[in-house]
Amino acid sequence: MATPVDLALRPTATSPPRLTPTPTFTPTPTATVPPTATFVPTAMEQPAPVMPAQPVRLSIPPTATPIPPTPTKTPLPTSTPTPAFDYVVVSLKEIPNPTPRSIAYIRGKLIDRNGNLVKGAQFQIQSDGVPVFTAIEPLTPGDGTVEFPVTAGRFFVQVVGGRSEQAGWMVTGQAGQATMSDWEFVFQTTH
Repeated sequence: MATPVDLALRPTATSPPRLTPTPTFTPTPTATVPPTATFVPTAMEQPAPVMPAQPVRLSIPPTATPIPPTPTKTPLPTSTPTPAFDYVVVSLKEIPNPTPRSIAYIRGKLIDRNGNLVKGAQFQIQSDGVPVFTAIEPLTPGDGTVEFPVTAGRFFVQVVGGRSEQAGWMVTGQAGQATMSDWEFVFQTTH
């Protein structure tokens, strides 16, 4: 039995011999295309879901032991605190007087830090009675001393013209009693 290829090459009586031309192959120039990163899935393949990138946390151990700072030997400059008062009470003394009378005396002075009288100082006295008694003495600049004649009651005194503590409450006497007490006070400047 003959193969179909053999029949095509053999001449037969009824037909002239046929030659089958051999195909010639001429290569066509083509451009080389680099592979791309695009992947087209087929119907069977599904792309994996894209997960967001997670931050990477690195734990780096310390390379040296921290050394605590050493205290400085040089003292830091500090400001001088401002005193709360310009005038402070350094002495307050009651002087009882057994003699019956209707007037008592509250006497005082203002001194500097060296113990000298501060000339021109004025003092204000005030009572806690009703009506309130208030007076400023001396009315003209004096030598730094003052004397207030008062009746029975409770009084306090302060220096005028600055921040002053109060010397008091000084009780000179009570209503219905014949005896009274005098008082002496001393203020001192703080700067």
